[in-house]
Amino acid sequence: MLKGRKAEQAFVTVFVIALAITVAAHIWTAGRKYTYRHALISTTFATCARTFVGSGLFTLHFVPALNNPPIGPGDGYTHWPPMTSALLSVCFRVFGTSETVGHLWALAIEIATALLVFAIACNWLGRRGGALAGAFWLVMPVTVHYGHIILAESLALALILGAVLAVQRSRWGYAAGLIFLAMWSSWEAVLFAPALWAVAWRTKRPEHRRAASLCTVSIIGACASVMVLYALANPMMFYDGFQTALFRMGISKVYSHQVIGVNTLDPALGFDAIVSRLAVNFPRMLGIFGAAALISLSLAMPRGSELVLYGTGMPWLLWCVLMPNHAAAHDIEMLLAAPVASMALAWFAVGVASKLGGRPRLKLASGIVFAAALVSQPWVFGTEPPFESPPQMLGFAARIRSATDTDAIVLSPLISTIPLYYSERHIIRCISDLTTAQSLIPALRKEFPRARFYWATPLESHPWAEVKEID
Repeated sequence: MLKGRKAEQAFVTVFVIALAITVAAHIWTAGRKYTYRHALISTTFATCARTFVGSGLFTLHFVPALNNPPIGPGDGYTHWPPMTSALLSVCFRVFGTSETVGHLWALAIEIATALLVFAIACNWLGRRGGALAGAFWLVMPVTVHYGHIILAESLALALILGAVLAVQRSRWGYAAGLIFLAMWSSWEAVLFAPALWAVAWRTKRPEHRRAASLCTVSIIGACASVMVLYALANPMMFYDGFQTALFRMGISKVYSHQVIGVNTLDPALGFDAIVSRLAVNFPRMLGIFGAAALISLSLAMPRGSELVLYGTGMPWLLWCVLMPNHAAAHDIEMLLAAPVASMALAWFAVGVASKLGGRPRLKLASGIVFAAALVSQPWVFGTEPPFESPPQMLGFAARIRSATDTDAIVLSPLISTIPLYYSERHIIRCISDLTTAQSLIPALRKEFPRARFYWATPLESHPWAEVKEID
């Protein structure tokens, strides 16, 4: 009994050390610029949050605006629900708008997710398995590479895990409330409803049917409230959100009716490209061990694993099926599978340890080798370089800021939101060419009568942009 407790304490200590290293590493790099891979996601939500701070949540009717002042009706960002930007704006208002605050916000969500994975796995596998699952989540390649990114899915994922934990503990009201908030954070949360119904179908337990019923009602209410909010604020942008959904589902090749140029960062992929990318990203982002453990758990489906496997894994699987273009184009979407993969890996490790029996030296040696292989995976597999050139993005933003006034309207062919954040200017992106830009000026003058209009052409080297006023 005493040896068992000491072993549990040892595993919990490993988890605490992993938490401490994660916190220290993120604090050390918290002030870095938004120029890494997928940085445009961070700058998207950071820009929306900063605009909430400047213009006010109530003034904007809780609809995120992906631009800098002056804000027009076409600046509403309805591709994701508003809660991530709204909560981040509160942090910006209290602590100031900076990369440090944004990255520490992401760190807080990452640590909360690790603790939730620990708690859920404890209820399933005991404290030893919980500690392993929490540690495995922190060293999962997708977490190591992208845990610092300001992402709506990260907040929604933490809230979904909170709902799973509430269901485990028979707190149906908490589960419904948490999934409501998750739905206000990211659309993926809608898939928690079929996941819970799958759990109820598999277990045949009345309490799981009750949880599925309450959470389904909560999800429908949350989804309807977000849609009504966006539809009332701007019907055109609300409709455009559906166009983006059709694109991400692979049904349409048009990303947005608001995008005049070509969306090079979210390309339309064919079926072969979707399958090949998902096949590569699955082991690369979850690691060979995490991917293999998840497959093993899905095949074995041991008794008592239904809520963990379906509740935390099915939303990701359904997202890949329903939004294949989006899931394949962005390896960061594998973040949704990381919790279930980490718990599957803990299940596998606990099972192997029990089969080794009373051979402490063999267990220790095996554990050291396994830990070394696990921790090295993010660097062995690596990740792809940033979509954009960091010097070009920062130089482009600096050039626009120095060449224009604060109330200027800048038209540009670039799609990235990195210059949008750093220039602090109103930029209309994805304009294909100068002729197209000039054709838009009459309508823009009605919308912004006091503004001066500029065309910004990106350059490959200093001064990084050619900015000229247009009529």
